[in-house]
Amino acid sequence: MEAVKAITLSVILAISGWFNDGLKNLEAKKYDAAIADLTKVCEKDVPGNKFRELAFFFRAQAYFEKGDKEKAFADMIAMLRMQPGKELADQGRELYLKWGGAPEKLRPELSPKAVWAKFMEAAKKGDLKEVKELSTGKWKELYLEEMVGDDEDTLKAIHEQFSLFKPLEETIGENENAEKAFLTFQVQGGDITFNMGFVLDSKQNRWLISTIDEKFMRGEIDADMENLPQGNLNKLKQIGLALRMYSQEYKEQFPPKLDDLKEGGYLENEDMYIWTNSEDGKKFPFVYCPGLKESDSVEKMIVAAPAAVDGWREVLFIDGHAEKMDEEKFKEAAAKQGWKFKGLVKKEDIPAMKQDEIRALVKKLGDSDSTVRAETKKKIVKLGIDAFPVLEEFTNDPDPEIRLEVKNILKGK
Repeated sequence: MEAVKAITLSVILAISGWFNDGLKNLEAKKYDAAIADLTKVCEKDVPGNKFRELAFFFRAQAYFEKGDKEKAFADMIAMLRMQPGKELADQGRELYLKWGGAPEKLRPELSPKAVWAKFMEAAKKGDLKEVKELSTGKWKELYLEEMVGDDEDTLKAIHEQFSLFKPLEETIGENENAEKAFLTFQVQGGDITFNMGFVLDSKQNRWLISTIDEKFMRGEIDADMENLPQGNLNKLKQIGLALRMYSQEYKEQFPPKLDDLKEGGYLENEDMYIWTNSEDGKKFPFVYCPGLKESDSVEKMIVAAPAAVDGWREVLFIDGHAEKMDEEKFKEAAAKQGWKFKGLVKKEDIPAMKQDEIRALVKKLGDSDSTVRAETKKKIVKLGIDAFPVLEEFTNDPDPEIRLEVKNILKGK
């Protein structure tokens, strides 16, 4: 132990000597000698070398006075990357800019957009520690700590919510606002935008998420989104978020039917539950797989488009992500999961009593009262595609009204 202490002390004394010699040579304008002395200090990256940051700072000045600006800039940036104290960091930045250094090179390695991507990756994993380390100010206090707390599932739900927004443009301030930045988001598929604020942590030279648009906190963004015409995948993502909110209140259980989300106020916009065929514009409700819970395998599908387009079907998985899936792979996965839908559902899979109920409803499509016909059609559509095998019995019904309406329902009209 004594030998180790002696070695450490001797190294520190040597470093101190080199540093003092470097300063003397710099003051005497002996720049080559100053650089040589200070380089010895810079190269001693050992515990206890408190002179290292200052050595880079003064060596940068020696290089500049010698006329080697590039090395001067490199040394000053290296010093700033060491996270020095505020006073030294401020002096370093001031000299760097005074010498004509490029301002953008003083900025953190990770841009605000890259910091946001890192936040989203951590949120998806439920990494509470990392998302809080990337946050500060009102964003951290009012949003993360109050809304998320220590709940990993809520954090994952936030990832699902923000995945609906696309970061478009980052704006970094200048002059007195150089330590502030904004990232503008756009609702995917719409014109709604909002800003998220960032501040520069000058000590660690990194951007931190600090604020979010007040209209987001007031719920105005969510309200505006519900009034937008949505693409099928975006609709599925919003259904996924609503399902997660429901499951958190009902001990990880998903609802028996999608209507429960609407009736419970989790997602009230009826259009969100309607799939649109991109080829012909026809519409039909999304198909829901009941009986699943949040702890089931993430490979399980919970909501899907009622039909494939060009061999691909939009699908929502239990973990909240939505994607287009090859139709054959979808059918294979649905069969393995035990999910019955058109193409897999056979008439014999439908209970006899349910079949009779569907047939009785279909007969009402020929009622002389238009109100009865309209209400009956709504009820049949609400049954979903599980009723299709029975409906297909009536595609050649002698009653033209029934025949036409059944064909329209099967086509999603």
